Amino acid sequence: MSLSGISFSGLASGIDAQSIVAQLMQIEAFPINRMQQNQAILQQRLDIYALLRSNLIGLNSSASALNVAATFNPIKTSSSDDEVATVSATSSAAPGTFDLTVSKLAASNKLASTAQSSVDTELGYSGTFIINGRAVDVVSSDTLTQIAQKINSSGATVTASLIDGGAGAAYLTLTAEGSGLFSDIQIANVTGTALSSLGFQTGGTSFRDQVDSDSVRSYGFSSASSTLQTLTGTTATGNFTIGTAVIAVDFSTDSLQTIANSINNDVNSNATAIVVEVEENGKTFQKLEITGNSGLPSITDTDGLLEAIGVYDRADSNELVVAQDAEFTLDGFTLTSYKNAVTDVIPGVTLTLIKADVATPETATLTLTKDVAKISSSFEDLKNSFNDIISFLDTYSQFDDETFRSGPLFGDSIAAQVESRLTSILFDNVGTGDIKNLAQIGFSFDDDGKVDIDTAILEQAISDDPEGVRKLMMAVGETTSNDMLFISSTSKSQAGNYLVDITQVATFGNSVATVAQTGLNIDQETLTFDGDLFGNSSFNLSIPISSTQAQLVAQINADATLKDLVVASVDGSGMLKIESKRYGTAGNFTVFSDKTASADNSGIGLTGGTVTDGLDVAGTIGGLAATGSGQYLTGDEDTDVEGLQIQYTGSSTGAAGTVTLTRGIGAELVYGLETFTDVVSGLLTTTDKAIQGQIDDIADRITQFRANLVLRRGYLERKFLAMETAMAAMQSQMALLATFSTFN
Repeated sequence: MSLSGISFSGLASGIDAQSIVAQLMQIEAFPINRMQQNQAILQQRLDIYALLRSNLIGLNSSASALNVAATFNPIKTSSSDDEVATVSATSSAAPGTFDLTVSKLAASNKLASTAQSSVDTELGYSGTFIINGRAVDVVSSDTLTQIAQKINSSGATVTASLIDGGAGAAYLTLTAEGSGLFSDIQIANVTGTALSSLGFQTGGTSFRDQVDSDSVRSYGFSSASSTLQTLTGTTATGNFTIGTAVIAVDFSTDSLQTIANSINNDVNSNATAIVVEVEENGKTFQKLEITGNSGLPSITDTDGLLEAIGVYDRADSNELVVAQDAEFTLDGFTLTSYKNAVTDVIPGVTLTLIKADVATPETATLTLTKDVAKISSSFEDLKNSFNDIISFLDTYSQFDDETFRSGPLFGDSIAAQVESRLTSILFDNVGTGDIKNLAQIGFSFDDDGKVDIDTAILEQAISDDPEGVRKLMMAVGETTSNDMLFISSTSKSQAGNYLVDITQVATFGNSVATVAQTGLNIDQETLTFDGDLFGNSSFNLSIPISSTQAQLVAQINADATLKDLVVASVDGSGMLKIESKRYGTAGNFTVFSDKTASADNSGIGLTGGTVTDGLDVAGTIGGLAATGSGQYLTGDEDTDVEGLQIQYTGSSTGAAGTVTLTRGIGAELVYGLETFTDVVSGLLTTTDKAIQGQIDDIADRITQFRANLVLRRGYLERKFLAMETAMAAMQSQMALLATFSTFN
């Protein structure tokens, strides 16, 4: 035995005390073994519940798919000739058949240089040129490879590539990133002659984009108010003459708008200029538009600055591919597209054009049909997920009547609740149409409590009554008024009929000027917008000198930022009125001018106009409290209509109609499964926490018990040590007595 590092093994008594203590400690440690066994049993339950949760989540996924409208409208597509065109569709597409002819495919503009010495020889070219509005600086030591790298890193929407045909046969090609007529590449020298030296351009200039008999436009840029240096990445200064007016331009300070102002403010220009917003190839651009007073404007581009921003252009020396739009007909209607993947002709459909012929257009027939088999497969997924749960419960709930051994879920209350709840939901009578339950569309139970589906019956039901099948599965809301639209519901929203009463309709916020503008702006003016509508981040709009009220209204309504947020008009008193496009308090805004309100500016003034805040809709759903946001009214928490949301578009208060909410089987399964799997309050979650608490409690008890055993071992060791010490003393005394006896 040991105590404080000293080992004893029955020196006096001959007893193996150390072995005795060890055996006693093993006996006293038996409760730890029982507690560890209990821990293992509890951990096994946790593991099995985790597997059960996984199966329930799988069923939730299948049921959720049948609670989404898109599941019930999959579209199957086909093309009679995939070499001419292919077609794909989303759930928003409608069935139909279309006759297609294709005469032209969309093409990206492609230019090539003349032959250069090699791809890695210093060319000796220098200067700055602009490609699609972005500057590229070239120095004499640059090779063709380095020029290509500079173009590709410039931000210009082109790809520069190299063709190395050996000595004297190296080429640089430029390919527009986008396709279509407006992918035409704009190139111009700012300084030097690099472009002409490379052989991209030749000859004199001409207007690049002639709108009509009087107007021309520049290349498109992202902003009307940013400096040209910011937009292009280069500085340039100089003049151009329009009429007899000499217009000075400095890229570091001037924008498209200030150039337009300079033209408009010079009476000798014999032209007017505006910045127009245009959409090309699906993108929005700002362009300087110059209009002559009688015919095209008379311009002398003295320093090439208008060429740099694309008002002028030079002929391309070697145009490998001409930019063009796709041209095709659909059911006889002539159409064009800037790209070959056409998404805006048939709603919900992407039509990809592959082959064309101008002389003899290529033809194909496109067919869109409802994909009944795909809808049916969603029901198969539901069946399989349900049967997986039944198989799982059967496996872990077995009882052997010979050995009396049972599975870990035998008699388990949660397992019983899961099976009972899901089975009940699966064959409930629901729906508002002729189809009330799953049995009507081919579902049945087999002898093992699993689900079978008669696919023929199911697909016939989908074909005959697709809306009835959808309503059987989904949470569906229907209203009795055209002014009211069902938006959504949650698991807390109870099925029922609810009268909606409106006490306040939603309105737009607006701001009206304090003075009516009757003259031209005598100074450049800045309007600053702010408020909830603008995310409480200010936005500035620069109004050019000499703008009329009509031009200001048009400028606001065309601005890339403002056009989606507000609309401008003139009210009955001649005042500028700016109104939010968003209902309710979320659409409220302010607008201030940097000029004192007068008849020769916007009239808004330094303190802003007269502001009317927008109001949110207010009312009740089924007599229960609801909260409005814009036109949307949502049932409050802890009511039967919690999460039920409708949109009210009417203009009057009072009884607005009834909303009827029904919860189909798919929705009921999703909501029913939440009672088990919800990560906060689900039954499995609370049970897991309780079991884990027991495991942790046992762990604490084991730790404490082991600490007590350490103390107990020490106690026993001290007792044996005391016994050995006492016996050794007795033996010593006996030996002494024996010695005395011998002497006597």
